[in-house]
Amino acid sequence: MQISAADLGLPNFKPVPGFTDPWAQTVFGRYWPQRSWSYQADEELEIELSDGDRLLLLINRPTNWTAKDRFILLVHGLVGDSESTYMIRMAQRFVDMGYACGRLNLRMAGRGKTLARKIYHSGRSQDTRDVCVRLKTLYPDAPVTQIGVSLGANITLKMLGEDGQQASGNLDSAVAISAPIDLAASVPRLQSSAKNRFFDRYFVKTLHKELKALRKIHPHIADLKVPKDITLTEFDEHFTAPFSGFKSAADYYQQSSALPKMGNIQVPTLVLYAEDDPIVPPEPYRQIPTNKNIRLVITRQGGHVGFLGTTGIPGHFRWMDEAVTRFVFKIDSKKGGAIANRGEKS
Repeated sequence: MQISAADLGLPNFKPVPGFTDPWAQTVFGRYWPQRSWSYQADEELEIELSDGDRLLLLINRPTNWTAKDRFILLVHGLVGDSESTYMIRMAQRFVDMGYACGRLNLRMAGRGKTLARKIYHSGRSQDTRDVCVRLKTLYPDAPVTQIGVSLGANITLKMLGEDGQQASGNLDSAVAISAPIDLAASVPRLQSSAKNRFFDRYFVKTLHKELKALRKIHPHIADLKVPKDITLTEFDEHFTAPFSGFKSAADYYQQSSALPKMGNIQVPTLVLYAEDDPIVPPEPYRQIPTNKNIRLVITRQGGHVGFLGTTGIPGHFRWMDEAVTRFVFKIDSKKGGAIANRGEKS
């Protein structure tokens, strides 16, 4: 069901002055100053997947965390990894609050690029399912909240819908931020204006750069020829789909979109979306089936993973971070969890 910011104890989203358009929100949401731009992990854990590939999980724990306390699993978006600014920022925030936090590198992403032979994509829900199962073996009594951003948010919602009442591992809650829940619908959105096409070109340029680096490590992907001057959809047609076993980009989008599965979500899930998102259109969000487990917060402004706005806390403008942490705090409080420190650092 749709809820308001007030249900999270927040004022309605109001952009920081000067950052009212969605492109400024999206770009500066990434580059807005934060405490640090890197974060050394307390532990680097390799997790074997069902098909034999491996992922790298970077874990940080506060000193007073016990294996019965909550664990936060962060899943990045397209062209992201464990070092993306939102991953570092939220990990630091959650550790300040007393939670252990793991930043997941999806297949061939970031520092885990040598561990897998397949690539990540929007439909890799089995991968995060395998991670949740592994976390249960490591911390049998620790409840888990999975937080996905953009592509990682679609993966999260898809997994939840597929799992239904049989939640993976100890997963008892989730958050999805700026999820492209209908992948095909994002195609016209990315081509709808010159400013939106900037993001399409950015993704393709970055993907080509990553592909060039991956070919040096993984010779088995060198045979797929991918033109440079193409759209993101064409990149998916030439590379993502055939390399991942899909018939076409359209087949990949149809099989990987979370929207058809969201009616089956059975754990409390915060879904955060801005109507002016330049990458993800609003129409699919109007088609989300009624589900008491979904807490849907839709703002008029905020861009894509931006949400730079007033929070009611002096000097703190990460409205998105505040919404997410307050949701987790409420979930944990209901379950009797103990929070070491309710930090408000940005």
